Amino acid sequence: MAVDDEDMREELFGQGIGGDDDDDNCGSTRAPPLIKDCLSSRTELRKNELYRNNTELLWESQEHWADFDNSLMHWKGHFQALLLMRKDISNDSLDEHSDQAYTLRENFREANMLLGLDCMEVYEFFLTQLRRNQQMPNKSRSSSSSSTSLVESLSNVCRSYLRFAEDTFRTALNLVLEQERCQSISPATTIDRHWEKGQHLLLRGRAHHNMGRALYELAQYRETIALPERQQQREKLQAKDLLTKARREFDNAVQRAKSLRHNTLLIHGHPDAKGVSTQNIDLSWTSEAMIQSLEAHRLEALASGLYVACSWKLNRVKEAVDRYDGFFELVDSSDIMKYAGTEGVLPHEIVGVLDDMYWLAMRVAELSTQSLARITSKKGWNGMEGEKMLQIARTAMKRASSISDRLLSYVHQHSLPYDKERVATKVAISKEESEIRKWWESMKSQASKKLSDVLQNARPVDVLARGEVAGEQGTINSGSAPLTRRIFIQNGQSLQGRPLACRTRPVTKNVSDERIISDRFNSEFGSSNNAATLENTSANDTGRDRHHSMATDTYRKWGNEVLEEKDRNRCCPPLPANYVKMGISIDVMRALEKKLGNILPAKNQPVDNGW
Repeated sequence: MAVDDEDMREELFGQGIGGDDDDDNCGSTRAPPLIKDCLSSRTELRKNELYRNNTELLWESQEHWADFDNSLMHWKGHFQALLLMRKDISNDSLDEHSDQAYTLRENFREANMLLGLDCMEVYEFFLTQLRRNQQMPNKSRSSSSSSTSLVESLSNVCRSYLRFAEDTFRTALNLVLEQERCQSISPATTIDRHWEKGQHLLLRGRAHHNMGRALYELAQYRETIALPERQQQREKLQAKDLLTKARREFDNAVQRAKSLRHNTLLIHGHPDAKGVSTQNIDLSWTSEAMIQSLEAHRLEALASGLYVACSWKLNRVKEAVDRYDGFFELVDSSDIMKYAGTEGVLPHEIVGVLDDMYWLAMRVAELSTQSLARITSKKGWNGMEGEKMLQIARTAMKRASSISDRLLSYVHQHSLPYDKERVATKVAISKEESEIRKWWESMKSQASKKLSDVLQNARPVDVLARGEVAGEQGTINSGSAPLTRRIFIQNGQSLQGRPLACRTRPVTKNVSDERIISDRFNSEFGSSNNAATLENTSANDTGRDRHHSMATDTYRKWGNEVLEEKDRNRCCPPLPANYVKMGISIDVMRALEKKLGNILPAKNQPVDNGW
């Protein structure tokens, strides 16, 4: 059971934490004000009548509140220790470069990361509740006029915990930077120093990744949450700004991963590389460098995947593809398998990296097939652009297929506890790739046939009607409608939702509205395969939103269909009845009548009428 909110406030803002000094993000002697926002939003929710009367929701939320409260009190203890350390340093009773100061800063850094991850879990849980509540009729989700609506209370919880998560990750990053500054006086040539630098790069990269993830989720939240129409445009602009910031953080994480890999080369080339590590007497420095290199690959795969997602949403597809190609040009699944025999590298760590690489490739496959479907739904779509997107999708699926083959084989070989249903087999991916390719050829064939019909039935220029092309009213033959595709995805699960360890992995994400899009494309991985989800789903979520009807694309007439519509509606003015007075001979009139017969109005008086 979670602690009472008033007791928590007293613990944090009463006797233990106070003062007015503000050194920096991680050096402030005052608890972050965003904690107050979190506790206030929780108090507001607990006062809500609908929340109090929902026994099931109350029971499920207790576990999340308890985890958050435990992490918060753990964070508070390390925060107070940090305050005392800063006081001792200011009094010259403690050297900021000492091991004791280093340990205290590291403890608080870790506490911030763990607290931020618990905040993200609270956000994910209540976001699910918020979306579920928004689907109810207004009468069912409205509380009394004297209290805040449940939707608003849930929304406040989601927003405040997301913002606090981003703040804690930023604090963790600042603490790593402070550690680097304080340790910079030690000799940079020792192998210990190289290893320590690598650890700092890894910790910085993880903090950047988690900050980006919090910003990405906040952007997704702003984009998808139901708002009054007058606020939607403003929220979209803010979401775009958040995506830009998140993209920058993911790029920073990728750069830290690359720097870490370069740093491991310094360890390998050091004269003491074969010696025993001072960090772990069971390992050599070479093994330590291999472990750091593996973590660098893992971090880069994770950050690159979300960088791709942000770039695609910001219509910067080329940059997304360049980042994705750049990763796989340097790293192949066969390279990761070389780490399997390294001393100190556990089998589940190999699986973790392969898993992240697989989902990076699958993310690009999903996004490119979505783009391909949108291209073909446009009027007068660009075949060359579609060919390029198809090639991106096929390359991504081939890479995912290769990784999947090695991953599933390695899991089977070591009998590891791994949910194989999360990963499509090589045969299944190849089958889907073949279906996508056939669908694309069918779409091109339809387009070519329509264009051929237009050219074959085209009239000479001098007989084209003067009337404008008809509008897009009326019905069409269902046989000419474009093929319907569903978005390529495995098990109906969004690519972000994967269970990850808190210290070495990013925050998790429940199935989002992206899943509604994702369930529209891949018949191979739909229906019955959608039963399993990647996360540990609560009982209330079981079966919910797992199956969606296939949404058909809006069909727009084009090609000879438009011309046929045009033929039915075009006409020219009637021929003049007083042609004799105008000096026009009857032979000329007869020739005009014959040439324009299909487009003359019904009221036109025939030239030979009465002759």
